[in-house]
Amino acid sequence: GENEVRLVAENPALSISGYVRDDQRVPLPGITLTSVRTVPRAQFDLLDDYEKLRMQWLQETNFSGTDGKFELQGLAPGSYDIFASREDLPPQWIRTVEAGTENLEIIFAKGAQIFGQVLSEEGNPISGANVALIQFSLSGQREASDNIFTIAEGRFQIQVPAGGVAAQVYSSASGYGDRIL
Repeated sequence: GENEVRLVAENPALSISGYVRDDQRVPLPGITLTSVRTVPRAQFDLLDDYEKLRMQWLQETNFSGTDGKFELQGLAPGSYDIFASREDLPPQWIRTVEAGTENLEIIFAKGAQIFGQVLSEEGNPISGANVALIQFSLSGQREASDNIFTIAEGRFQIQVPAGGVAAQVYSSASGYGDRIL
Protein backbone atom coordinates (compact mmCIF):
# COMPACT_ATOMS: atom_id res chain seq x y z
CA GLY A 1 0.00 0.00 0.00
CA GLU A 2 0.78 3.63 -0.14
CA ASN A 3 2.31 5.53 2.73
CA GLU A 4 0.19 8.48 3.70
CA VAL A 5 1.69 11.53 5.33
CA ARG A 6 -0.52 13.83 7.40
CA LEU A 7 0.46 17.13 8.92
CA VAL A 8 -1.32 17.78 12.18
CA ALA A 9 -1.04 21.07 14.06
CA GLU A 10 -0.04 20.10 17.57
CA ASN A 11 -0.06 23.65 18.92
CA PRO A 12 -3.29 25.48 18.17
CA ALA A 13 -3.22 29.26 18.41
CA LEU A 14 -3.14 30.48 21.99
CA SER A 15 -4.20 33.69 23.67
CA ILE A 16 -3.30 35.93 26.60
CA SER A 17 -6.27 37.29 28.51
CA GLY A 18 -7.00 39.21 31.65
CA TYR A 19 -8.16 42.50 33.10
CA VAL A 20 -6.91 46.08 33.17
CA ARG A 21 -7.73 48.07 36.30
CA ASP A 22 -6.63 51.20 38.11
CA ASP A 23 -5.01 51.17 41.54
CA GLN A 24 -8.49 51.26 43.12
CA ARG A 25 -9.41 48.08 41.16
CA VAL A 26 -11.84 49.98 38.88
CA PRO A 27 -11.95 48.45 35.36
CA LEU A 28 -10.21 50.54 32.67
CA PRO A 29 -11.83 50.41 29.21
CA GLY A 30 -10.10 51.47 26.00
CA ILE A 31 -6.57 50.40 26.94
CA THR A 32 -4.58 49.44 23.83
CA LEU A 33 -2.73 46.16 24.41
CA THR A 34 -0.07 44.93 22.00
CA SER A 35 1.84 41.66 22.28
CA VAL A 36 5.39 41.49 20.94
CA ARG A 37 7.01 38.07 20.60
CA THR A 38 10.18 37.65 22.61
CA VAL A 39 12.88 35.37 21.28
CA PRO A 40 15.70 34.28 23.59
CA ARG A 41 19.03 35.62 22.35
CA ALA A 42 20.43 32.08 22.11
CA GLN A 43 17.86 31.28 19.39
CA PHE A 44 19.04 34.13 17.13
CA ASP A 45 21.94 32.01 15.88
CA LEU A 46 19.50 29.33 14.69
CA LEU A 47 17.34 31.64 12.59
CA ASP A 48 18.05 33.40 9.33
CA ASP A 49 17.69 37.20 9.16
CA TYR A 50 14.12 37.10 7.84
CA GLU A 51 12.99 34.83 10.68
CA LYS A 52 14.77 37.01 13.26
CA LEU A 53 12.90 40.08 12.10
CA ARG A 54 9.54 38.31 11.76
CA MET A 55 9.77 36.68 15.18
CA GLN A 56 10.98 39.83 16.90
CA TRP A 57 8.06 41.96 15.69
CA LEU A 58 5.23 39.41 15.52
CA GLN A 59 2.39 41.09 17.39
CA GLU A 60 -1.33 41.19 18.08
CA THR A 61 -3.24 44.29 19.19
CA ASN A 62 -6.61 44.63 20.92
CA PHE A 63 -8.44 46.91 23.37
CA SER A 64 -9.86 46.37 26.84
CA GLY A 65 -13.66 46.36 27.02
CA THR A 66 -15.93 48.35 29.31
CA ASP A 67 -15.32 45.75 32.04
CA GLY A 68 -11.52 46.07 31.59
CA LYS A 69 -11.32 42.56 30.08
CA PHE A 70 -8.96 41.94 27.17
CA GLU A 71 -7.82 39.02 25.04
CA LEU A 72 -4.90 38.87 22.61
CA GLN A 73 -5.68 35.96 20.29
CA GLY A 74 -3.89 33.97 17.62
CA LEU A 75 -0.56 33.71 19.43
CA ALA A 76 2.00 31.00 18.80
CA PRO A 77 3.40 29.19 21.85
CA GLY A 78 6.14 31.15 23.57
CA SER A 79 6.58 34.28 25.64
CA TYR A 80 5.48 37.81 24.80
CA ASP A 81 6.02 41.30 26.13
CA ILE A 82 2.73 43.18 26.47
CA PHE A 83 2.63 46.95 25.90
CA ALA A 84 -0.43 48.59 27.49
CA SER A 85 -1.32 52.24 26.89
CA ARG A 86 -4.04 54.86 26.86
CA GLU A 87 -3.53 58.56 26.15
CA ASP A 88 -4.35 59.70 29.70
CA LEU A 89 -2.25 57.09 31.54
CA PRO A 90 1.48 56.31 31.70
CA PRO A 91 2.30 53.39 29.36
CA GLN A 92 3.37 50.04 30.79
CA TRP A 93 5.41 47.05 29.62
CA ILE A 94 4.54 43.68 31.14
CA ARG A 95 7.52 41.45 30.40
CA THR A 96 7.70 37.76 29.53
CA VAL A 97 4.06 36.61 29.59
CA GLU A 98 3.53 33.06 28.33
CA ALA A 99 0.98 32.48 25.56
CA GLY A 100 -1.97 30.68 27.15
CA THR A 101 -1.92 32.91 30.25
CA GLU A 102 -5.38 33.67 31.59
CA ASN A 103 -6.49 36.22 34.20
CA LEU A 104 -3.41 38.43 33.78
CA GLU A 105 -4.05 41.54 35.86
CA ILE A 106 -2.56 44.83 34.67
CA ILE A 107 -2.78 47.70 37.17
CA PHE A 108 -2.42 51.35 36.13
CA ALA A 109 -1.64 54.01 38.72
CA LYS A 110 -3.23 57.42 38.16
CA GLY A 111 0.09 59.21 38.47
CA ALA A 112 3.01 59.43 40.81
CA GLN A 113 4.74 61.86 43.10
CA ILE A 114 8.34 62.98 43.11
CA PHE A 115 9.68 64.31 46.36
CA GLY A 116 13.07 65.35 47.56
CA GLN A 117 15.22 68.12 48.90
CA VAL A 118 17.15 70.88 47.16
CA LEU A 119 20.57 71.44 48.75
CA SER A 120 23.45 73.77 48.10
CA GLU A 121 26.86 72.34 47.15
CA GLU A 122 27.75 72.59 50.84
CA GLY A 123 24.72 70.44 51.73
CA ASN A 124 22.57 73.25 53.16
CA PRO A 125 18.81 73.18 52.41
CA ILE A 126 17.58 75.87 50.00
CA SER A 127 14.16 77.17 51.02
CA GLY A 128 12.11 78.89 48.29
CA ALA A 129 13.89 77.23 45.34
CA ASN A 130 11.79 76.78 42.20
CA VAL A 131 11.31 73.13 41.19
CA ALA A 132 9.82 72.40 37.75
CA LEU A 133 8.64 69.10 36.30
CA ILE A 134 8.71 69.20 32.49
CA GLN A 135 7.09 66.39 30.48
CA PHE A 136 8.05 65.51 26.90
CA SER A 137 6.27 63.50 24.20
CA LEU A 138 7.91 60.61 22.32
CA SER A 139 8.98 63.08 19.64
CA GLY A 140 10.78 65.21 22.23
CA GLN A 141 8.26 68.07 22.21
CA ARG A 142 7.65 69.82 25.52
CA GLU A 143 4.11 68.93 26.57
CA ALA A 144 3.53 70.29 30.05
CA SER A 145 5.26 71.74 33.04
CA ASP A 146 4.42 72.27 36.67
CA ASN A 147 6.30 74.62 39.00
CA ILE A 148 6.41 74.60 42.79
CA PHE A 149 8.64 76.20 45.41
CA THR A 150 10.51 74.34 48.12
CA ILE A 151 9.35 74.76 51.69
CA ALA A 152 11.47 74.92 54.83
CA GLU A 153 14.52 72.68 54.72
CA GLY A 154 14.43 72.76 50.88
CA ARG A 155 11.86 69.97 50.66
CA PHE A 156 9.47 69.59 47.72
CA GLN A 157 6.75 67.25 46.54
CA ILE A 158 5.39 67.43 43.00
CA GLN A 159 2.57 65.45 41.39
CA VAL A 160 3.44 63.68 38.14
CA PRO A 161 0.37 63.67 35.89
CA ALA A 162 -0.51 60.39 34.20
CA GLY A 163 0.34 60.06 30.52
CA GLY A 164 3.82 61.56 30.48
CA VAL A 165 6.34 59.69 28.38
CA ALA A 166 9.49 61.32 29.66
CA ALA A 167 10.16 64.04 32.20
CA GLN A 168 12.93 66.14 33.64
CA VAL A 169 12.98 67.91 36.99
CA TYR A 170 14.80 71.25 37.22
CA SER A 171 15.58 73.37 40.22
CA SER A 172 16.68 76.98 40.41
CA ALA A 173 17.20 79.46 43.23
CA SER A 174 18.47 83.00 43.51
CA GLY A 175 22.24 82.95 43.90
CA TYR A 176 22.58 79.33 42.72
CA GLY A 177 22.91 77.77 39.27
CA ASP A 178 20.08 75.85 37.62
CA ARG A 179 20.24 72.08 37.97
CA ILE A 180 18.61 69.08 36.34
CA LEU A 181 17.67 66.74 39.17
